Amino acid sequence: MRFMVTMIHQEAGLAEQAGKKNRRSIGALAALMVGIGVAGCAGTGTGSPSAATAEPEKVVAERAAQRWDALIKRDFSAAYAYLSPGTRERVTQQAYADRIRGGTWKRANVESVRCEQEKCDVQIALEYGYRDMKSIETRLPENWLLQDGVWWFVPRK
Repeated sequence: MRFMVTMIHQEAGLAEQAGKKNRRSIGALAALMVGIGVAGCAGTGTGSPSAATAEPEKVVAERAAQRWDALIKRDFSAAYAYLSPGTRERVTQQAYADRIRGGTWKRANVESVRCEQEKCDVQIALEYGYRDMKSIETRLPENWLLQDGVWWFVPRK
């Protein structure tokens, strides 16, 4: 932003030398540069890499919970959207849904999130049903990786 302000001051100095006609052009250019600078600082509001890295544990916990909410609701296309781009290149949405369709998940809670740089380890407390048995609870580890400012789920092999 300081660079733009300096350029605007330089442009204003040139305008004094160039006369009235050039002043309007340079003034318009300065206004345009300020507008671009303000728009660039405002961002798009869709999340930025700095937001994803500022509090990664919070962001990943929210995304993991949203993914499990989708799975419990059997919304496999929504759950598929949380897979990393690399995983989605190798596994089609239909193959993903076919592989996990048999689950009868009842509840999932994010127990812990530990992040180091661009990788987070998540522990999920998962309650599920199996045949005629009562609900069973287990712990499930998950991997989440940061790519292009977004945290993605990467299935374990």
